[in-house]
Amino acid sequence: MEHTTYVQDGFIYYSEEDAKRSALEVKKIEYMETRMDYSKPEQIHKIYEKAIEEGVFQSMPGLCYLNRLQDYLLSQEEIAPESVSPIPSGKGDRVASVPVRREKQKEESGEKTKKLSGGFVVSIITNIALVIAVIIMFVIALDSNNPNILNYEEALQNKYADWEMKLMEREQVVREKEREYHLEDPIYPEE
Repeated sequence: MEHTTYVQDGFIYYSEEDAKRSALEVKKIEYMETRMDYSKPEQIHKIYEKAIEEGVFQSMPGLCYLNRLQDYLLSQEEIAPESVSPIPSGKGDRVASVPVRREKQKEESGEKTKKLSGGFVVSIITNIALVIAVIIMFVIALDSNNPNILNYEEALQNKYADWEMKLMEREQVVREKEREYHLEDPIYPEE
């Protein structure tokens, strides 16, 4: 099923009614622009507020025009930013005005930066603590008398060497006792 689309001022509309509304709003914008005196921001502010209050603009070109007026008003020193109403989206919703969104984005990005920098510091401290713990474990493992993965071969060699020394000492004691008692058939023959 094909939908008929209408293009009006760079926007696509899916109904003829929306396209006609857009064309009508473009004519309103052109008319208003011929009568606007941008040297009087207070007058522009009144027109802007009345257009929002009466819902004069509902299409995308109209909302874009309101956004341009809003940006102009917010750039004027004599107009308080909080007195500039947000622009309704045209669907009955209210959306935050551009400067309010920008300020919130700046605040949120500042908070994120603070959170990230705080998290970064915590991460660095944790990593340093872990590296120190690993170093301490290696020192303990190397100094330990118990066999572990780092010194098991040396520990086993030392253990067998100790057994061999003790065994040789016992054999020597037995041979001496055999000689002392003059046994003819020694248990351990001389090598």
